[in-house]
Amino acid sequence: MKSTLKNAWNGQERLWKVWWLIGVPLGLLFIPLLALILGPTFPVPLRLAAFVFYIVPFCAWIRCAWMCAPNVENRIWTIVARGVIVYRIGSLGYLLFNLS
Repeated sequence: MKSTLKNAWNGQERLWKVWWLIGVPLGLLFIPLLALILGPTFPVPLRLAAFVFYIVPFCAWIRCAWMCAPNVENRIWTIVARGVIVYRIGSLGYLLFNLS
């Protein structure tokens, strides 16, 4: 796994590995954190702290996925992956501006 992470960071890993073996488990792991961020009953400082804990590994994964997006057999997956990445970044920006 260590070499997979290193290769992903350098943009040398296959996209499916970065997407399914790193991104999906990371996303599932952070579902409770997203519930905390989105929960309007929690105080804003706690929600902002949760957002920071979420955004750091998310940005690392986004960078790896973007760099590894060309490492596919069919170019359509590069376009799809980068489209999903742009959408996810936009939705996080929207989320950040609507925390209060």
